Amino acid sequence: MSPTRSPTWLFLSATAVGSPANIDIDSSGNIALGSLTALGDEVTLTAGGAITDGNGAAVNVTAHKLTITGPGGIAGLDLAVDSLTASGVNPGAVLTNANPLALDATSLATGGTFSAPSITILDMPTDLTVVTPGASVLLTTVAGNIIFLDQNDTIQTSGAGTITVQAGTAPGSVLGNDAVAIIGNLKTQNQPISVSADSHISIGLLDAGNAKVTVDSKRGLILDGNGPA
Repeated sequence: MSPTRSPTWLFLSATAVGSPANIDIDSSGNIALGSLTALGDEVTLTAGGAITDGNGAAVNVTAHKLTITGPGGIAGLDLAVDSLTASGVNPGAVLTNANPLALDATSLATGGTFSAPSITILDMPTDLTVVTPGASVLLTTVAGNIIFLDQNDTIQTSGAGTITVQAGTAPGSVLGNDAVAIIGNLKTQNQPISVSADSHISIGLLDAGNAKVTVDSKRGLILDGNGPA
C-alpha cells in the first residue's frame, strides 16, 4: 500500500494483501487507529501529532514489524506484532502487545509502558539507551520472561524518569508462572528502580542515585549478572 497523507485527524483501517503485504501511512495530523493488518509483513505509521486507539478493545495493528512515530503521543494501542520501533513520542508510548515482543533501543529511548506475553530487549548498538528526559520505562508481563540479549546494555533515564521491570508480576499475575528477569544495567537520576519476577532475577548495575532500588524474586534466586563489576 502506498503512503497516505492526511491533515488534522485521520480515522484509519486498512488491510494489505499479496506479497509483500506492507502498509505505509503518513499523516501530518493525528491518527485515530482502527485496524491495520499486514500479516507477515511491515506496517509503518507516521503522524505529525498523536496516534490513539480508535476501535476499543480490538487489535489495532497485526504485522510482523511495526514502525510507529507520533510526537503528540502514542496511547492505548493493542498490537499483535513481533518487533517494534517507536520513535518521536512525547510522552512515552503506552502499548499492549498480544505476541512476544522484541524492543529496540529507539523504542526504549521514547520511554513508556510496554506490556506483552514476554519481552526481549535487543542488543543496543552503543550499549546505552538514554531515555527522553523526564520519561519513565515500564516493562511488564503477566506470565512471561523479560530478557536483555546483552547484559552489558544500559537503560538510563533522567529527571523524574523511573524504571520498572515486572516479569510475571504484572497486575493479574498468578504466582508460579516461572517468569524470569535477565536484566542489564538500569540507571536513573535519583528516581526509584524496581525489578521483580516470579522466578529468578539476574541483574547488572542498578544505580538509582539516592533513591530506592527494589529487587524482588517471588520464588527464585537473585543472581549477579555482571561478574566483578
